[in-house]
Amino acid sequence: YVFLALLVSVTIYRKLGFLFFSLRSFDLHYLSRIAGFGGTLTAGATISMLLRPFNKAVIARYIGLSGVTYFEIADRTIMRLRSVFELAIRATMPEISRLSVSGNADRIARVFRKSMKLVLYVGIPAFIVLLFFGRFLLKLWLSKNYVPEIGNAFRIILPGLMMTALALPAYYLFM
Repeated sequence: YVFLALLVSVTIYRKLGFLFFSLRSFDLHYLSRIAGFGGTLTAGATISMLLRPFNKAVIARYIGLSGVTYFEIADRTIMRLRSVFELAIRATMPEISRLSVSGNADRIARVFRKSMKLVLYVGIPAFIVLLFFGRFLLKLWLSKNYVPEIGNAFRIILPGLMMTALALPAYYLFM
């Protein structure tokens, strides 16, 4: 990410002829306000980013390298399924932003409740169905390439990601 940021900065400098930021205009007061506003989200994303390689190393050490592959297949499958609900809830962000400008807290609360109902009445039951029928669906999808360990990893990861789905409406409300 640091390399990508440097590359983007150099490219912008070459195209515009000047840097898009100035060190002289740097203000600690604004930095603390930004960190206070989005610091917890950034810290959570950073911790998540740092834990992924650690999780894979632990799986490789105690289960074996094949366990990392099974984990990746199960994790990516569940994340794609979760993204269906996430996209539906992410679509509320412009409406919440528009309502927050007008200060209409009642309508924001109504949008939030509808998002929670989507997760509770559609998302959670879908995850529960996947918990019971996930192995069968994975066998159907992967056919002869199915390995029982993929189903085991799927059933271990699914409840955790189901819990994170409960936090999606609040996450996008605060975004």
